[in-house]
Amino acid sequence: MAQYFIAINNTKREWMHPHRFGDGLKWPELCGSSHGMLSGLAHTLKAPSGRWVGDDVAIVGDYDSSEVYDMAMDCYKDISFIVMREMAEDPYARATMLNKVAWVRDEPTDAAIYKEIFGE
Repeated sequence: MAQYFIAINNTKREWMHPHRFGDGLKWPELCGSSHGMLSGLAHTLKAPSGRWVGDDVAIVGDYDSSEVYDMAMDCYKDISFIVMREMAEDPYARATMLNKVAWVRDEPTDAAIYKEIFGE
């Protein structure tokens, strides 16, 4: 079984989920992605106005002995869609992201949010 990863902010108790951005959860799937979760992470770290600038931020895996992954999934706020809305303000990023999330945007629990962000 492979390790799954998320981006977390321990300072603000927030996290981002790769699937929301159309990425896979495994390391190679994250690292090879364009306008996915790592782009979202970069967006939050962009000085001076990124929401995570100066915070305790990490990418953690579910096999990590610190158990931060599980704590974040249970107790932190998922800000994936907040970040995606901000990223989608750029037309190029929006078009790229729309293609990336095609496989997840019809999920019943999230379809309305994707429709709000992308208008389709």
